[in-house]
Amino acid sequence: MGAREFKIGDLVECVYELYDYYNLQAYIDERDYPYYGIIIEKEHGPYPNAFGYDILYTVMCLDGFVRYFADWELRLLNTAQLSDKSG
Repeated sequence: MGAREFKIGDLVECVYELYDYYNLQAYIDERDYPYYGIIIEKEHGPYPNAFGYDILYTVMCLDGFVRYFADWELRLLNTAQLSDKSG
């Protein structure tokens, strides 16, 4: 895991890997799933040993909720571009 690294501002599609395993249908509105959103924060932490991921991504989803995903639960739709206003 941890092969991909996304940037703050990237537009991503988000799916929970364990959606079917934990039977989350009661908690996930099918009309909004998969989720789409913008990465607003990357948290580097001591997670590889405990949870199997190096970076936890905070995503502001288009439905207004903030959710958390590992890198393998994200698919890049559009990358953030820095604008150069100097010229």
